[in-house]
Amino acid sequence: MALVRLIYASRAVEAFTSAQLVALTTRASRSNAAAGVTGTLIYTDGHFLQLLEGNELAVRNLFARIHGDRRHTDVHKIGCQATTARLFGKWGMSCLHEDSIDNISHARLALVFAQVAAAATTQKLGREAHRLLKDLRAAIGEQTRLACVPLAA
Repeated sequence: MALVRLIYASRAVEAFTSAQLVALTTRASRSNAAAGVTGTLIYTDGHFLQLLEGNELAVRNLFARIHGDRRHTDVHKIGCQATTARLFGKWGMSCLHEDSIDNISHARLALVFAQVAAAATTQKLGREAHRLLKDLRAAIGEQTRLACVPLAA
């Protein structure tokens, strides 16, 4: 099976606390590692942006489970593409925190969420979300272990 990268955005039904996000990503990291899936989760202003990468079948099965999770709604797959390398290969699931994201990235996130809310899930949006996540990945470095706390409102 091919290695794929899937990006989606969603809206939380209720606000997540830092403790809930840490618990969520800790559980996800364990189960994702067993399935060979890696990725990252961003939570800000009640919205999620997540990148999943791994074997195509494993990623699609995980996304189906995530899609049915009642803790969020308005789940929109922004893009899914074959890839030859992982961006988050050492993490079962990382979670970006406020100190890891600069003001320009905050603005780019807001634009992605606004376009998703307007149902503009196009290839261009998929490319922008991918570039944003790739830029954030480069900015935080491979060895950084990230605490998961909500981004500033």
